[in-house]
Amino acid sequence: MADGMMDRSERDRFLAALRDDEEFRAQVRRELLGEELLRLPQTVADLAATVAALVDAVAELHRELADQARTLRSVVDAMAETRRDLNDLIRAVHTYMQRLIPAIEALAHQVGALDERLQGLNERLQGLNERLEGLDGRVTAVESGLADLRQQVEAGFTAMKARNDQMAADIGDLRRRLAS
Repeated sequence: MADGMMDRSERDRFLAALRDDEEFRAQVRRELLGEELLRLPQTVADLAATVAALVDAVAELHRELADQARTLRSVVDAMAETRRDLNDLIRAVHTYMQRLIPAIEALAHQVGALDERLQGLNERLQGLNERLEGLDGRVTAVESGLADLRQQVEAGFTAMKARNDQMAADIGDLRRRLAS
């Protein structure tokens, strides 16, 4: 046998021990493979579990993204509908304003005409007020004249009554003289 070499019977015994003796097989593995290679199956199993968890997480993210995409499409559709409604409203307001502007201009013209008429009426009222003030002075003078006239008429009636009484007395005297 050469240095470091096994003969056939030793090899057969070695291989039989590997097949039949679990503890021997584990010891040979540790010697030949080292700790890193021995942990490789567990590392691969851990990696497979991590990959499976990542696949599940990616699938969940995909579902969430699909849900969010549907939600986003709904929001975009609603925004498009709102935009159409807003554009319709803007057109309606524009049309209304196009009809309203001439009406406002006509109303402003009418207000201007009314303002001019009111100005004229104010001037006429001022003139009437001035005339009323003049009439007020004249009415006061007429009232004063009427008061004087009333006093004169009353004085005249009083004098006429006194004359009438005097005439009645004179007629009564004449009748008595004539009757006597």
